Amino acid sequence: MRISTSLLLLISLVILSQVWADSPDEEAPSGGQLTGSNGFATAEQFASDQTEFEDIESPATGLGPIFNGASCAECHNNPIVGGGSTATELRSSRFGGALIHTRSLHPAIQEHVLSSDDKTGLRLSLPLLGDGFIECIDSKDLQATITSQPSGMKGTARTVPILEAPGTNRTGRFGWKAQHASLQSFAADAYLNEMGITSPLLPKETLSNGRDTSRFDKVADPEDKNGENVAQFTRFMRSLNVPTPDAKLMATAEAGQGAKLFREIGCVSCHVEHFTTLKVGEKINGGTFTVPSALGGMTFFPYSDFLLHDVGTGDGVQDPDTFRTPPLWGSRFKNRFMHDGLSFTRDSAIRRHGGQAKDVIDKYKGLPQKQQESLLTFLRAI
Repeated sequence: MRISTSLLLLISLVILSQVWADSPDEEAPSGGQLTGSNGFATAEQFASDQTEFEDIESPATGLGPIFNGASCAECHNNPIVGGGSTATELRSSRFGGALIHTRSLHPAIQEHVLSSDDKTGLRLSLPLLGDGFIECIDSKDLQATITSQPSGMKGTARTVPILEAPGTNRTGRFGWKAQHASLQSFAADAYLNEMGITSPLLPKETLSNGRDTSRFDKVADPEDKNGENVAQFTRFMRSLNVPTPDAKLMATAEAGQGAKLFREIGCVSCHVEHFTTLKVGEKINGGTFTVPSALGGMTFFPYSDFLLHDVGTGDGVQDPDTFRTPPLWGSRFKNRFMHDGLSFTRDSAIRRHGGQAKDVIDKYKGLPQKQQESLLTFLRAI
């Protein structure tokens, strides 16, 4: 059994869970400085895919006519390419959560929030690190998590279509609304809705406040003609290492005490410590993807259940007022928190929780200040 240095630190210094030590599976490889592939792609292929991920699109290559960014890396770059960022997208209550694009190729099709849109909301860009492991979680394990959660804190699993396997559904796990289960579907959706570039999976341009944009689109659809760019984005995301904890901070007694409190007050009910991916060779996403050796049979520590919960922060833009539990791994690289990025400290983000999280947050509020600080130290380390 291969056990990395980061896992040994987590076991011996933070004492996160005895099951980690007993697991017969390997630990998902962390990235050290968070660079390089987890082994899913060769170094050469990974570099090529990253170049495409960073490539700045133009109207000549299909950008727009309405869009939010000109490259994938524009919204996924902290602390490295593939991470998160403070970039946000704007949504309104129209049509149950319409995306309001912030940029356009012509003023005539610039989108706006309308006076009839009674509610608006922001969505912070999510990091993609370790997403290949998340994709390889068995849907049954996500469903089993619901059973284990306390009454009143049970999450909701959302079943979503797999775009590359028409007629096939799977438990969602990506995006603030758990709206995708496969990284290929996620990539095609982002290419269209964030950059305005069509592909075989989503070959039609989006409308601008309900208006046709075709006369401003100079490149024939689908613009990613054979889906090659979507395939490269997908492979890049599947190749990204899991975020690495701050080993020095994690080794402190304060972080160890914080990890213990994190479990004791019930944070782990929704921010589940670990999952183990499906076995190598299992087929997922309607049979379109076979779990490879780089991703199969791996135990990893995301601190999320990937389920939808109502924690009292819903903005009414999309019904119901639930959001997918965001993974906490890699949160040491963040300085804005919650779905809208409007919480600027970890303490304020915790206190902002309500709804299904109220009992846990009340326990946090009842801790002596020193213990609260220990828990925050732990969160700064992961």
